[in-house]
Amino acid sequence: MLMMGGHHEILETIKSPIYESDGTIIGILGISHDITERKRTLEEKEDLIASLEKALDEVNTLRDFIPICANCKNIRNDDGYWEKIETYISKHSGSQFSHGICEPCAKELYPDFYDD
Repeated sequence: MLMMGGHHEILETIKSPIYESDGTIIGILGISHDITERKRTLEEKEDLIASLEKALDEVNTLRDFIPICANCKNIRNDDGYWEKIETYISKHSGSQFSHGICEPCAKELYPDFYDD
């Protein structure tokens, strides 16, 4: 890395020894190329790939039509078996469910606990 004009330059250098007729090295011939922009572009590409791979791992979307029972809301899986919607969505999205009872259902299921 070389400091030029207040910023760093990344150089790729190729070096070859220069030999005397008796085999003694009398010098080195070197050629350097500025690869700063290529290196930055490569790093940006690698960062973008890592970001996209992470997003792909985190987002496992449900797509296409999902066959769902109109009554019990079970879903027919790819093997033709019916399974609970929570199981199906967890398998296909990685989401986890916690269960509770909303107030309207709680009033319907446990009317003795509610005064209207």
